[in-house]
Amino acid sequence: MQIPIIDFNPFLTGDKVAKEAVASQISLALHEVGCFYLKNSGISQNLISQLFSQSESFFKLPEAEKEQASFFPDRNLRGYHNFKKSDDQHSGNEAMTEGFHFGKEIYPDEVGDIEDPFFEPNKWPKNPLQFREVMLELFNSCHERTLKVFQALAISLNIPEDYFTNFYSHQNHGIVLHHYPSIYQPPEKGKVYLAEHTDIGTLTFLFQDSEGLEIHTNAGEWVVAPFIPGAIIVLIGDLLQRWTNDKFRATPHRVIVPTKSHSAKQRYSCAFFTSPNHDASINTIPTCLDKDEVPKYPPILAQEYFKQPKG
Repeated sequence: MQIPIIDFNPFLTGDKVAKEAVASQISLALHEVGCFYLKNSGISQNLISQLFSQSESFFKLPEAEKEQASFFPDRNLRGYHNFKKSDDQHSGNEAMTEGFHFGKEIYPDEVGDIEDPFFEPNKWPKNPLQFREVMLELFNSCHERTLKVFQALAISLNIPEDYFTNFYSHQNHGIVLHHYPSIYQPPEKGKVYLAEHTDIGTLTFLFQDSEGLEIHTNAGEWVVAPFIPGAIIVLIGDLLQRWTNDKFRATPHRVIVPTKSHSAKQRYSCAFFTSPNHDASINTIPTCLDKDEVPKYPPILAQEYFKQPKG
């Protein structure tokens, strides 16, 4: 089974009929496979190239310099994190990766407004010099593009086009840059860089520079998500599954260690995780209920949802 590739340009530039056609393609992809590639998303290829260039430059810095931007010891969930030094939260096994977390800029007078470990100022490294500028441009661009995808999802669900976008004015999103180091010895059988999991939020934009990602499809099989230049992988998160009463199901995925060779080259990826406003009330969308069907989940505020233990 192949992951569908959807050209988003007709949605961005076309009329009502063109938008509905793209929305139908997205809905079909989510029902049949569980995710899709988005090409011609409106995010410039130059910006994506800068993303990977800056990410590589950061992760090549000496460990001591990277640790200066670490989110330890206060664990405010922004900054550098060496997962290789801690247990992977999804599997209980050692994760073979390091990451950098950031979100929208939070200013000192805003700290404490919301009780959330992610609602803290970003911890930017001193180097590379353009790192902060590029990453914030990426954040803003991803925010604007995900709003368009949410509009397409709304059309596919026969609800007002701005239904979802009204819940994202606070831009409570997060980005994680990942670096998967090279491996020069035959990996253990079944060893993964990042264990199987689903994302906790609503939509995820995933950028990658090489293969390694696998998707568990709605048909129950693992398939490779190949690297396609210029295309973004779009995954569904747990909260959107709840919001749609399981009509759109969260996308299980993992990052594997290649077993066909005795070594694996390093890999970089970037995930943009969308989250609604903290005060958003998540109620089952009426059009996601069949006749006489009742909601599987009670209403909940987004802030309360994210406080719950995952799983």
